Amino acid sequence: MPVFASTTSLGTGRTELPDVLAALAGLGLDGIEIGSTHRWRPDFADCIRTNWQGPLLTHNYCPPAEDDLIINLGSADPITRAKSLGHADACIHFAARVGAQAYTVHAGFLAEVQGATSERGAKAFDFAFGAERTDRAAAVERIVAALNQLMATAKESGVDLAVETEGSLTSPDVFAFETADAYENLLAHVPGLKLNFNLAHSALAAKARGFDLAAFIDRLGDKFIACVY
Repeated sequence: MPVFASTTSLGTGRTELPDVLAALAGLGLDGIEIGSTHRWRPDFADCIRTNWQGPLLTHNYCPPAEDDLIINLGSADPITRAKSLGHADACIHFAARVGAQAYTVHAGFLAEVQGATSERGAKAFDFAFGAERTDRAAAVERIVAALNQLMATAKESGVDLAVETEGSLTSPDVFAFETADAYENLLAHVPGLKLNFNLAHSALAAKARGFDLAAFIDRLGDKFIACVY
């Protein structure tokens, strides 16, 4: 199985992409995933082309937005949802420009994101959520509609589209999808969609929701386009 490493695995908080790529270039990896924790810069695409020549995937905020946008395709706020969809669409086009095999997006949340902890100087990158929860069925309907729009862009661009598996013990009620049933329902409504399997996130979901992680993998493994640990 090919070994890919995420560029979020080096450094803490916001990092400069060229520095991270230079560190990964000598590790003999089969490929990399350009992650979501890098500072915006106008030459982001050139940084990738100059510092990496192998296979690559792109993830969620690649390239990062110039402002503090946090993608939430399930948001009940139409402005947030429109900005999220617009940025994800642009990210797919960017993935095609830099030759990425696939683009992964976070499917969406049941709460509005108040900010990222790294913006406040924290060493780890995480989200802070508001207290209110939107209706799950309504959020799923919004997410399915958004992902079908993104899938059309992905097909036109020749890029695979995936969503990352999610899970948390500290905020177990904010993710629209965590269980195998939920993902199978999503995949049935968005033909061609893949999963980027985050082992750590799904292990947390299994603990919080009480399901068997091995059974989760058996049911959904043929839909995994990558595995992140």
